[in-house]
Amino acid sequence: MTDIDMNAKDFPEVFQTFDEAAIRNQRAHFRSMKCELVLLLAISIIGSLTWGPFVGLESSVLFVIAVLLVLVIVLAAFRCNRRFDHTWFACRAVAESVKPESWKYMMNVDP
Repeated sequence: MTDIDMNAKDFPEVFQTFDEAAIRNQRAHFRSMKCELVLLLAISIIGSLTWGPFVGLESSVLFVIAVLLVLVIVLAAFRCNRRFDHTWFACRAVAESVKPESWKYMMNVDP
C-alpha cells in the first residue's frame, strides 16, 4: 500500500482559487487587527506617561493621542466594511467542501 501525498496543486482550480483567497483574507484580517492593537498600545503608553515636567507639550501630546484614536477608528471601520474574516471563512468553507468531492471523483466512487 502506498501513501498518497496530495498538494494544493493536485486539487481542482476551484479549490486552489478559494484556498488562495482564504489565505489572503486571513492575512489581511490579522494584519489589520495587529495594526489596531499596536495603535491602541501606543495610545495607552503615551497616555500613561507623566508629561508634567514637559510644560507646553500637553496640547501636542493630546493631539497625537487624538490622531492615533482617529486612525484606530478608521482602521476598525475599514476592517468592518471589508469583512475580511467573513470572506476568509466563506472561502475556506468552499475550499474544504471541494476536497472530499474531488477525492470521490478521483477514486471513482458512486454518488
